[in-house]
Amino acid sequence: MKTFISKLGGERGRPQEGAPVSTPNNANRGERVALLIDAENLPAYLIARIMEEAQSVGPIVSARIYGPPSVIGTDLCLRAMETTDLKPVVCKGPAKRKNSVDIRMVIDTVDMVLAEDADVFAIASGDSDFLPLVERIHRGGKKVLGFGSVTTHKEYRKACDRFVAFETGEKAKKQAEQKAFTDEDLGEVLREGVVRYAEEDGWCNISRLSDWVHEKRPGFKPKDFGRSSFHSLVSSLSGFDVMRIKGGNGYRVRLAQSGSK
Repeated sequence: MKTFISKLGGERGRPQEGAPVSTPNNANRGERVALLIDAENLPAYLIARIMEEAQSVGPIVSARIYGPPSVIGTDLCLRAMETTDLKPVVCKGPAKRKNSVDIRMVIDTVDMVLAEDADVFAIASGDSDFLPLVERIHRGGKKVLGFGSVTTHKEYRKACDRFVAFETGEKAKKQAEQKAFTDEDLGEVLREGVVRYAEEDGWCNISRLSDWVHEKRPGFKPKDFGRSSFHSLVSSLSGFDVMRIKGGNGYRVRLAQSGSK
């Protein structure tokens, strides 16, 4: 245990909750991180924030997300795996076997501890049943970066070298989805909407297009993209033509034609 304490920077023990896992002497943030996400206990919209936090500690040498097919196969999980190096670990088994994900995560983690594959284990779950696993990781001389909700049991939170607590619920979900909604995502949703609702001349009513974007991304606001109105936002994007309706206050949109923007 003395060796482990010395790695944290002295006799005071583990850093306080919320403190960096890495010590000031580790300026290069060279600690190898193994990230294991329990998709059953943490919502998929938190994946981007979890990975960002883990990467702030050091390079992620292994990133895995665990869950049954019904969870791993959701749109949010699939999207996260398409845009990151997350490896899906599909845990199948009888419906009553609720702990199949936990068991697989424990086995993989202990294997990596024994193989010295990582210096920090980022466990994204918030399930206090993982407390014995945290203790096992510490006995192996490794550190634990824990992730969970604000309601995660305090004993588990204190056992981790650092614990990151997330707000969950519908409000947090909408905020996370909006934050993850990039310019590229917006362009894709807009193109899909124009194609879907365009009239015979190729033009789409902009109010219908606005409704479409809000349906696809609840909480969407043009000001989050630096614009005061929806039509000014669409006008600023390449790939679209915007026309004011003669004699009215509305606008129409179409996919940019050759020779336009």
